[in-house]
Amino acid sequence: MHIRELTKSDKEVSTASMFKTEHAQAMAIHIRREGALKRHSSPIPALLVCVEGLVEYEDEQGLRVELRSGSYVQIEPQVVHWLYAVEESTLILFK
Repeated sequence: MHIRELTKSDKEVSTASMFKTEHAQAMAIHIRREGALKRHSSPIPALLVCVEGLVEYEDEQGLRVELRSGSYVQIEPQVVHWLYAVEESTLILFK
């Protein structure tokens, strides 16, 4: 199975659960070119890994990171953050 097959959608942003246990979860995220994941926060730490594409990650603390295939960012709890897809992109979010 391929990660992109999990998030087939015409939506700007689509997600799908890849793996879930009582203590952890992995979520596939697909963002269409020039799509955005609006401002939000997580109550727990998270790790966002870019599988393909180019995404700009920003947060309220001033962190700005370009995510390309193989790059990642650690997301602190309660920090408001958002994403913008420069290219069509696939990511995995671990919580």
